Amino acid sequence: MTATNDLLTRVRRRLALRSALEDGQVGLAAGAGAALALVAARRFLLPEMDAAWPLLGGVAAGAVVPLAGWVVRRRKAHELAAAADEALGLRERVSTSLWLAGAPQGSLDPLVAEDAD
Repeated sequence: MTATNDLLTRVRRRLALRSALEDGQVGLAAGAGAALALVAARRFLLPEMDAAWPLLGGVAAGAVVPLAGWVVRRRKAHELAAAADEALGLRERVSTSLWLAGAPQGSLDPLVAEDAD
């Protein structure tokens, strides 16, 4: 079942990359908002603040959103198998192969096991 695990690893990476790119848009908006707030604070409230703080604050806020999404959206193996089946049109073969990895030997028709492999 190493082929199934390899496929699930690739699916996990692709979904994480796609989610990070989507979260990057929100991160850019959050970073721009944080930078704008720090520029306003520097201008009106804290004139002695270093000019680099708005840039650093914007970059930090922009990086936090994709990182938080990556940590929060960790998917389980059966969810990845369902996503792979749907995206690749495999008619639940990956899900079946994953289930067979944990099922007792001889509990299923050998043709089903062969098809899933």
